[in-house]
Order: sequence, then C-alpha cells, then structure tokens
Amino acid sequence: MIDYHTVFSYSELIYYLSQCHFNLKQHVVYSCQNPLKEFNLLKSYFKFSIAAGGMVKNQDDKVLMIYKNGFWDLPKGKLNLQESTKTAALREVFEETNASGLKIASDHFSTYHVYFDLNFQQFIFKETKWFLMISNLDFELIPQLEEGISKVSWVSHKNTHKIKTYESVKLVLKKFMSC
Repeated sequence: MIDYHTVFSYSELIYYLSQCHFNLKQHVVYSCQNPLKEFNLLKSYFKFSIAAGGMVKNQDDKVLMIYKNGFWDLPKGKLNLQESTKTAALREVFEETNASGLKIASDHFSTYHVYFDLNFQQFIFKETKWFLMISNLDFELIPQLEEGISKVSWVSHKNTHKIKTYESVKLVLKKFMSC
C-alpha cells in the first residue's frame, strides 16, 4: 500500500515540503483547480534545471547503469546552451559510460525531483527528460570518474528491481522495460 499525504494549497505544499526538508518518504497529492498554473508556481520557488538522459537496452535485454554516490542510476546530465534534449541525452550517456552508436527508440517523458546543490547553497527543482535507447554494438564501458561515477555495468532486466536506486529511476525502468 502506498502512503499519500494530500495538500490543498500552494502554501500548504511548501510548508509540508520544508518540514520534511524536501526529502519525501511518501507520495504527495496536491489537489487544485489549475494544475499547470500551480506547477509553474512551484517551479518558480526553486532554481529550475533541465537534464536529459537515457535508459540504454542492449540485444541481451540488459540495461546500462552507472554507480554513483552509493546508488545505481541511469546516465543523464544538464543540457548545454542551445542543445536539444535528444542531443544532450546521447552526449551525456556517452560521456558517463563511453556508450556510442546508440539509437533513440522513444519519445521522451519527464521525471522531477528536488535536491540540495552545495555549490549554489539552495534547493534545485530538476526535470529530467528520459529516452529509451537501443545498443547493438560492443564498446568498452568507461565510468566518468570526474563526475563521481565509480562503475558502469549492464544490469539484467530481471535484477533491476533488486538494486539500490532512486524512486525516479524505478519509474523510468518500469516505463521502458515493457518497450
């Protein structure tokens, strides 16, 4: 059973988020008349960042994952100025893993999360646009050490639910595993 906390106003939402230091242990349902307006208001409360990344599947139905900060993750990163989300996603996957010759096999969908940026000393509201990517090539996996990535590995589809990862990554895996 999933635990939900329901809020009915923007101020109630911000209060609830600040009380738990933006580290949610349950889902939050925000009931409102104009979700897009309220979502834009929420975005304006934070420094907003856009990233792009990919879930790469190979011919053995394994998923390319990175190990960073004690969690398995999918490769992703911030867009450069004037860069399209597809170009950024392919670039970031290559930079973080050395995976090349990838083919984008889906439209993107977005996940959102909040994190504290030590450099800016503030919370960042980040949208990540995810693509399903297909690999039919063999290449040497090389972790981008300067980004804190210590391992890159192909993870079996059947083992992805057993690894320590983020809730947003679980959503991406679930979304693209059926493709």
